[in-house]
Amino acid sequence: MTRQKTTQQNNHQLKFIANPAGSIIADIGDTLPGNALWLPCHRQAVVEAIAAGGFDALLPARAADNLPEMVEKQLRRECLALIALAKKSGVLIAGYEKVRGEIASGHISLLIQANDSRGRQLFLPNNSKPPVLLFSSDELSAVIGRQHVVYIALKSGKLTDTLRVATGRLTEYNTNNQL
Repeated sequence: MTRQKTTQQNNHQLKFIANPAGSIIADIGDTLPGNALWLPCHRQAVVEAIAAGGFDALLPARAADNLPEMVEKQLRRECLALIALAKKSGVLIAGYEKVRGEIASGHISLLIQANDSRGRQLFLPNNSKPPVLLFSSDELSAVIGRQHVVYIALKSGKLTDTLRVATGRLTEYNTNNQL
């Protein structure tokens, strides 16, 4: 645990601050001012900080017992908001046939597949990375405004890179790593 007054953009850490109401909140976007506590981007690190009183010792506020779940929800919301933005900006393709066709054209750099689908899994050519499997079909459908969304592909670009980092953080947060 480290306490800092300056911001530090690090994709492998989470920033926590005390809000005016006296509660600890996660500053996922690293946009809020004030003293901060930085923890590794792992659920277990948050659980251990709560148990050890690490938040109480470094920030003038109290950490809620459900803080680990709240952090996961924030990370998830960030990813889904970026998917919605990708749809609005025109870099998102949805549907098995359309995605398969775009993969063949070589313009795709990120693939997302519903984690509750029983369909065929798609892969990018010459890429060992499997598709992102973090969201249900219902979540993907709701965020892009279509029914039964299973396959999503994103064309290369800065927004896609940002989404890749965000999904990586969510995956890392939920991975059981020994600290």
